[in-house]
Amino acid sequence: MSKDTSKIKLIAGVLILLILLSFSAWYFTTRTKGETKEPLPTLTTSTPSPTTPTTTSQTTVETTSTTTTTTAIETTTSLPESTCPTTWRYIFKEALKCGLSSNELTKISYLAIELKGQTVQESAWDILEWLQNNIEYDHYKASLPAPIIQISENGTIIGVTGGEGTEIQTPYETIKKGKGICTDYTILTLALLLEM
Repeated sequence: MSKDTSKIKLIAGVLILLILLSFSAWYFTTRTKGETKEPLPTLTTSTPSPTTPTTTSQTTVETTSTTTTTTAIETTTSLPESTCPTTWRYIFKEALKCGLSSNELTKISYLAIELKGQTVQESAWDILEWLQNNIEYDHYKASLPAPIIQISENGTIIGVTGGEGTEIQTPYETIKKGKGICTDYTILTLALLLEM
């Protein structure tokens, strides 16, 4: 491969990553109907405070501790794959929710830990470099005809026909196959960033 082609691929990769980061920021701040919000567990700690005597007609009460309660930030939980619609592998919005579930993220956490840099930028570059060296663009899959998605008048998805071989992969599947198309790269990249 020539140096010019490598530079073009690298620039394209950076642009795709910037688009992904912008999209993921928008997506995770604009919650959709299928997501549930679960607060993280509450941490309660007790710390000693100076003894404070209080006298009320022959009774002495001493306060010996104060309680501080801190609630961690709220997280968005994706749908587990078992509750995903059967059409999720053909519809990008659904694939984001199902492919980025906590179960799927756990499967690739080893790689996210390995690629995590000191900064977000370093992590992004590490991911791009890893993708370039380990995931091949699947030209055959890209050449297959897209599925036909039937949508009812009210906007709900009735079904999908065709599309065999074009299914959107989970991040783990993309790693194991070592190849994918744009949607597969996107979901894998987002999964790695989220797991970091």
